This record gives sequence, structure tokens and C-alpha cells, in this order.
Amino acid sequence: MSDRLHNLTGSERQTLDWIRDWHQSTAAALVAYRASVHMALQTGSAISPLWADLTPAEVDARYDDLRRELDRLTMLNLVTSGEASITDDYFRRIEKKLRDKLSKVYRKWYKKLSEEEEEATFVR
Repeated sequence: MSDRLHNLTGSERQTLDWIRDWHQSTAAALVAYRASVHMALQTGSAISPLWADLTPAEVDARYDDLRRELDRLTMLNLVTSGEASITDDYFRRIEKKLRDKLSKVYRKWYKKLSEEEEEATFVR
């Protein structure tokens, strides 16, 4: 695609499967880490200073915070992946001048946006 139309050059795509797998593996790692922190607190083993002064309830609260943040990041990844797919489809349809109804609507909209951008440039 031309640079003019394709504004996402060089970006790495995250598929829905990749996002799901990342979320599941990271969530599992958090559960395992939480268990190891609890074990270290019970046995008096060496532990990261980040966790050393916490009670088991505080460890659980921090874990819950981390899990909520993981879920938020996953939702953001899902939204941006969907947005990137729609954007790619939009520019592909415009550039290839496909003849289906959606492509025609996209090209009409793209032309209108381009004209408005050109008019705004002259006003400045």
C-alpha cells in the first residue's frame, strides 16, 4: 500500500489468538508468582523487597490489582487489534478500488475527507 494511504507501516500485528494466548499465559504466571510469594512469606525464604513487608492479605490485594490491570491491557489490545483490522480493510478497499457496495461507500467517504482536508489546508 502507498505511504499516503497506509498509516500503520512497520507496526506489529497482534492477532486475536495471540492476544488470548498472551492473556492466559500472563494470568497463569501471575497465579504462580502469587503462590510463590505466599510460600516465601510462610517459610521465610528470600523474597523481592517489593513483597517482603506485605501480609498475605496485602499480597492478594496486590495480585488482584495486577490481574485487573492485565485484563484492562487485554481489552485495549483487543480494541486496537480490531481497529487496525478495520483500518487495513478500509485502505485496502480504497487502493484496490474494489467494486462491492462497502468499498464504494469507503471511496466516497475517503474522497470527501480528502477534499475537506485540502480545503482546510487552503484556509490556513
